[in-house]
Amino acid sequence: MGACQRATTQPVVTASITPSIGGTEVTRNTDTPTQPAYPVPTVPNVVPPTTSIAYPAPLPTTPTTPSASLVASPTQAGRSPTITNTSSVPTSYTASPTQHTPTAGATSYPGPPATAILPTLLTQGAYPGPSTPSPAATRTPRRTNTATPPSIPGVTSSPTPTRSTSTPGPSPTERPPQPPSSPPPPGSVVTIWHSWDEVETEALVTVIRSFQDLYPSVVFDVLFVPLDDLRSTYEAAVYNGYGPSLLLGPADWGPAFFDSNLVADLSVYAPPDFLTQINPAALTSGQYHGALVSVPLAQKGVVIFRNESLIHTAPATFDELIETARDATRGGKIGSYLERSAFFSSAGINGLGGHLMDSDYNPTFDDSFGLEWFDLLTAYDDAGAVTFNTDRDLNMFMQGRVGLIIDGSWNISALSQAIGSDNLAIDPWPTYGSGHLSGWVQSNSVYLNINTYGDNRFAALSFIGYLLDPNVQRVMAEAGHIPSVITTQPRNILYQQAMVAFSNGISYPIVPDNRILIAYWDELDLAIQNVFVRGIDPASALQAARDAITQRLEEIRGEP
Repeated sequence: MGACQRATTQPVVTASITPSIGGTEVTRNTDTPTQPAYPVPTVPNVVPPTTSIAYPAPLPTTPTTPSASLVASPTQAGRSPTITNTSSVPTSYTASPTQHTPTAGATSYPGPPATAILPTLLTQGAYPGPSTPSPAATRTPRRTNTATPPSIPGVTSSPTPTRSTSTPGPSPTERPPQPPSSPPPPGSVVTIWHSWDEVETEALVTVIRSFQDLYPSVVFDVLFVPLDDLRSTYEAAVYNGYGPSLLLGPADWGPAFFDSNLVADLSVYAPPDFLTQINPAALTSGQYHGALVSVPLAQKGVVIFRNESLIHTAPATFDELIETARDATRGGKIGSYLERSAFFSSAGINGLGGHLMDSDYNPTFDDSFGLEWFDLLTAYDDAGAVTFNTDRDLNMFMQGRVGLIIDGSWNISALSQAIGSDNLAIDPWPTYGSGHLSGWVQSNSVYLNINTYGDNRFAALSFIGYLLDPNVQRVMAEAGHIPSVITTQPRNILYQQAMVAFSNGISYPIVPDNRILIAYWDELDLAIQNVFVRGIDPASALQAARDAITQRLEEIRGEP
């Protein structure tokens, strides 16, 4: 089978949890024989974590968010989820949320003081657009990928995971659930909008049902919205005072959402000890102006792929990469075919110790680290063939003719099918000079609607915590998601290897206006061409790129 293996039957988990936004300890429920069975997934080659992530109370309250000790327990039996899967967006949305005015200094969840019916979409005004204009979708690399990146986003340094031929490890230990201390209030509604595919949606429904085994009084309403419409539909709904409790979408939407007051700051509910369980490169994608505007559910990004039939071991340094690539270049095979374009190489500036931009998005790459990055790009030629914004490297790798390429993790499945999963590996980034090569790490995340109050907010936060449990993350990995929680041990060995690579990755720049990134990729690509095609010295090329980006940023900032 390919690397992106998907179970023919979706695993289901049950858990005993004391939720805020933290992890959950997922166990089999052995005390409720009258409920449908939702066993912990049987996942070969996995040793479950020996410790669970605690669900501490939220951080001290602020005037803008309610304080809640978010804990949960079942209050009814046999409640089934309300699931709506449709390709059309809603023309109206009616629910019975509870409105709650935050009380400064509150130490416990006060309960809903009132019930209100939300207005329908058709009666509301048009969304005027974000505070900072921004295109609806993130710019993608110029090169064409053979596999569509997952619609959805790690690890402390550790040895690269290796394949094992031994007997698969045991399933998680069966333990009775711990008594919960405070469940989401009866009748809480969690509404989720997403653009996930069928396999991902099936996994999501599985997780929802296992959550409802614990908290059957929580009702879910899940709606599919095409990705091209998801952002604008959410913006219009929230602008008019409603929308879903939770939005599943790319992390790069976060700055515009937050600037327009469309999402809540999750930092008050996310204790620091829990955040340390998330890959920093993925977590950073949700941090903006001191707020946590989203939490990464999965990660994807740029990695080094290796054909193990041509190059048997992962090079630890770039010098080793050059040596092994040269040794493998013979008989119509090429040891390495590296991509030099800005999107696939510029994270190396940060990996070497520099920075692409500062906190105000101004360019900072025209320094010694930028020059070292150009030295690295020059050394690509010593290792083998080099490409620039083409698919030639990808196509030859899929033909089994190349040992090493730099590409996106979204091509794991396609590459596995092309050369065989047993021949495919994802390597840690090799060292070079003052640092190491690196790649951008992107996240697909969960957002909390600013309009979600009271009971519904309580339940939504509980479910966010559940989604970030390592065992639940492992279930989602079966649907193609590379986990963002570092203690997760997915069955897919390539996902394990990607998590190690992402631990040395760089968080993809999160900006309020995607034209900022367009400026960077355009001008850095031009700088690369100026050096390697036109013969301009790197220092001059970097300075010209900095000046051009600065001018374009001034034009963007000067717009009304």
